[in-house]
Amino acid sequence: RGWGAFIDTIEIAIVGIIIGVISGLANVVTLLGTLAIAGVLAGFAGAILFASAVAFGVIFAVTKRLAWVMSLTKVLTVAVTASAIAGYISGGVSAMAI
Repeated sequence: RGWGAFIDTIEIAIVGIIIGVISGLANVVTLLGTLAIAGVLAGFAGAILFASAVAFGVIFAVTKRLAWVMSLTKVLTVAVTASAIAGYISGGVSAMAI
């Protein structure tokens, strides 16, 4: 899922570099380089967010099947822990992208 943004970023970077060379403005190249890096990081953040969502879904499905064995408190604890881990991972990546 994150690869589309990555490929788009490469295209944007190539177009940006061509424009920068033609116009001779080093600032344009610098700006587009920064945008390209941010775009790549955003693409990876998207991929990790998607993976976190899938992992959370799997944990939730397994937890749901085991709910008859586990008490409601334990189920909630697992769900909260899973969402906290996913939030921590995606938060760290988003902060890096910014």
